[in-house]
Amino acid sequence: MGAKRRTGGETTRLGPVHDTEALNEQVLTLKKQLASSLAENKLLRVAKERMEVELRRAEHEGEQALRTGGLVEGVGPTAARPELRLLHALKAKTRELQDELQAKEAQIGELSGQTRGVRVKELEIQAKVYLEEARRLRELFDRQASEHADTEQALRERHSYELTVKEQELEALRQERSRLKKQNGAIDEELGLAAPLVPTLASEVVTLKAKLREALMRQKTLQKDKERAEADKLAIFQELNEANLRLEAELKQERTKARRFERMHHAAASDLALAQAELLRATRS
Repeated sequence: MGAKRRTGGETTRLGPVHDTEALNEQVLTLKKQLASSLAENKLLRVAKERMEVELRRAEHEGEQALRTGGLVEGVGPTAARPELRLLHALKAKTRELQDELQAKEAQIGELSGQTRGVRVKELEIQAKVYLEEARRLRELFDRQASEHADTEQALRERHSYELTVKEQELEALRQERSRLKKQNGAIDEELGLAAPLVPTLASEVVTLKAKLREALMRQKTLQKDKERAEADKLAIFQELNEANLRLEAELKQERTKARRFERMHHAAASDLALAQAELLRATRS
């Protein structure tokens, strides 16, 4: 009945929250502290109820003693003295129990009004701070995820657009190459008529065809590079640019050679016409 009980220690000061795992651990710590405080208060309430039971039992014994004293009062003062002493002892015990009960109630009130109240309020404040921190971290994570998704979408759209442009440029080069191939085929046919007069023309034509075959080989290589473009878009863009430059240079060379072959064809035709005219004059003379 004597010494007062101590509460379960001071409230633990928790640091700032930096991640979700730390937040969960700190919330668990708060729950344990709150459970400990409630258990201590429960023990105090049990002690208070026990004191009240003892007080009621003492009052009951006092009433029984008073009734017993009334019954023996007619016997004489000497017979009543033990009962009076018992009554005084019971009253003293009752006052002692009342004082102890008041002390216990004061202790419970102090613990409930100060220690538990302050700790619970502090725990509530800390829990609110941690929840706000968790909400802030969640919003930051969602915002970063959204920005990352927007950036990825923009990059995909830009890469898709650039790939489409490169494919269109490549298709235009293919059409130009096909047109030049047809044109060179016609030139080959015309040059075949003048081959006896220009022996070196056949060698140039063979060289041109070899270059055309090389261009076709490079075109196949570009097609394979295009199939790998999904794995490395930046690399295929660079290779396409280089291929475009090479094709444009070769097409420029082919145009130059085609013009040269055309001039040679006209010159050969003129020489042939002059030779035929000379032959005709020689025949007539």
